[in-house]
Amino acid sequence: MRRWCWIGMCIASGVFLAGCPKGNQNYTAGMHAEDLKDFDAAVDYYLKAVQADPHNANFKIKLNQARFEAGEQHVHRA
Repeated sequence: MRRWCWIGMCIASGVFLAGCPKGNQNYTAGMHAEDLKDFDAAVDYYLKAVQADPHNANFKIKLNQARFEAGEQHVHRA
């Protein structure tokens, strides 16, 4: 019985770790960069997230928002 529990836990862990795509890490890093008002870095992170998962609409929306904010920030600095 213990052996089956151990095997089941290993399989569940493998499925969980495989289900965390790289795009989510870049998305989280982009959100953190946005919180710090570093929109250029946020654009880079969101672009990587979109490249990792091109069908994710949330990644695309955040990329467009960060591009807008970065552009606005550049205009205000100029």
